[in-house]
Amino acid sequence: MPRILRPIRTRSGIAALAVATVLAGGLWIDLSEKDDSAPPVEVRRVSDTEDETIRVSREILNVAGVKGKMTEPGPFTGKCAGRDPEKNYRIIYFWSIWDAPIQDLKQGMENLREKLPGKGWNIRSYGPDTSKSRSLELIADFGRKKFTVMIHLYDESKNPAPKAPESIISVALSSACYQVPEGETV
Repeated sequence: MPRILRPIRTRSGIAALAVATVLAGGLWIDLSEKDDSAPPVEVRRVSDTEDETIRVSREILNVAGVKGKMTEPGPFTGKCAGRDPEKNYRIIYFWSIWDAPIQDLKQGMENLREKLPGKGWNIRSYGPDTSKSRSLELIADFGRKKFTVMIHLYDESKNPAPKAPESIISVALSSACYQVPEGETV
């Protein structure tokens, strides 16, 4: 079962930077169910994978088509299960969109479900997650570019509390595991 950290939601949106900081401090996230212990992994520079992660992330945002505020902590390097952390890495990128009408966020999720397959993504699941709130969840793999994404819509529109969190779309994007070139370290 993959290890997933649920983002922290606040009135002003998601505290993705805090989550990213915690993860960068030594924890890791594995959004795929692939076996990282099976050799070999592709050799690739960290900067090249970071650049590609940003491009893939922008494509996801464009497909969603939602205009709102967006967190910008940027991608960071994560560990690969069962592999030498000095030589192996994956790039992880958490971000979210908020301060948009709930109907726009719902349409964004529908856009993702409908349009990502046309961009080469395989939708593994789409529907309510297993949380108490049964948040809408989309999990997809981009086999050609070796990414996995988990996207949630946290709908707070029916929450009557005066200081209820805002509704958000939360994105967790992860690259495959790579090895740095000979003579380099992560």
